[in-house]
Amino acid sequence: MKWIKTKDAVLRHTKLIAASTLLALALAGVIQGGVSSIGIRMSRDNDAFLDRSIESTMQLMVPVGVAKAAADVIEGSTAVVEWGDIAQPILDYLDVAWRILILSLIVTTATKHTLLGVTPLVNVFLVASLSLYFVLAVAHSVTAPSSVIRICVKRTAGLFLLVYLLFVAILPLAIYGTGQLSKTITEPLRAETFKSLEQVGAVFSLEAITQQDGFLDKMDAIKKKSVEIIRFCSKATADIASSVAKLAVIKVLDAIVFPLACLGFLIWLVRGSLYPALGLSDRSLARDDFRYIEGMLTKRRDSPL
Repeated sequence: MKWIKTKDAVLRHTKLIAASTLLALALAGVIQGGVSSIGIRMSRDNDAFLDRSIESTMQLMVPVGVAKAAADVIEGSTAVVEWGDIAQPILDYLDVAWRILILSLIVTTATKHTLLGVTPLVNVFLVASLSLYFVLAVAHSVTAPSSVIRICVKRTAGLFLLVYLLFVAILPLAIYGTGQLSKTITEPLRAETFKSLEQVGAVFSLEAITQQDGFLDKMDAIKKKSVEIIRFCSKATADIASSVAKLAVIKVLDAIVFPLACLGFLIWLVRGSLYPALGLSDRSLARDDFRYIEGMLTKRRDSPL
């Protein structure tokens, strides 16, 4: 009996020493510095992937924007008759491409700057979590806290630690996985699609119009440019439609499907392993997730068409 009490006392003091040591290291920034050093290569790869995505989107916005501007100039000119009816399909496709590019740029830029802005603050969540664990260890060494208080403090500390892991591990890993999937799956489509849309920008270029000084010269240039565009539209409509569809596939996969798939997989791993370890659940939630998915599939299969 005495040996058991001694063992419990040593265990309580060991937890207190471990919690105080980890808290001191977190306050000094040692833990966060070590984590940053370990993940520096992945961080650089993620930055390069996001920068490439932003840069390629902005580069592609130039020819699409030029084409939209040229279409507006020619459509607003009285020198060209029935322009809208002839070139409307191309204009619709370009409008869709422009919206896709704007949305992709917003998502990618928001992701990049969210990670940059949160990185200096993530250590706060680690310190808060370890502070609560330290308080819990002190309480155990002095007296046995009530079960309700102990569970609340432990779960709050676990949630803070989970938020810390979300920003230092889960989100960076999701972006890294997205970059690798993009390199393998969507990169082959990218070159062909961008080449086609850049060709559209070259055909719709206003350079031949803006180089003219006189009013009549500009009107003549507009007529010539409209004829060139109409001839191009009659041949390239199907190709542009295909390019816009491929652009939508690339951006949807890179900005939505791949990140959510990677994030969902990582969160599922966390629910299956870290939830019980952090005291957020009394058991692994992986089985519950499988049962939920099975129930959804069964319900969908049994539902009438």
